[in-house]
Amino acid sequence: MLAVALARRPGTFAAAFAVDGDGPARVFHAPAGRHFQGHAVFEPTGRHLFATENDYDNARGCIGVYDATDGFKRVAELPSHGVGCHELVLMPDGRTAAVANGGILTHPDSGRAKLNLGTMAP
Repeated sequence: MLAVALARRPGTFAAAFAVDGDGPARVFHAPAGRHFQGHAVFEPTGRHLFATENDYDNARGCIGVYDATDGFKRVAELPSHGVGCHELVLMPDGRTAAVANGGILTHPDSGRAKLNLGTMAP
């Protein structure tokens, strides 16, 4: 069984490791122009990991899909339909995911500064 620790915004690295401690951790990175938002979930078979990410150049949240059977190669991207996607959970049906978009724009060059507070609307 694997567990994954993702960098919290605005980090670009993640580490997958065996829960029983068997073997070294596998470090992987968000692609260029993205940073992790700190939350992820495996689908029921454990093959794919869905990770919250920020597409900071386009000011949008996305879900990166990584193949755990192929060195956590990024195989797809899904929109989060908002900015600052954060919590990601798999619903009981095992097919539906829910994501919380916080609405706060960040960028790795700005540390944890909130870049869009002046333009946010309720």
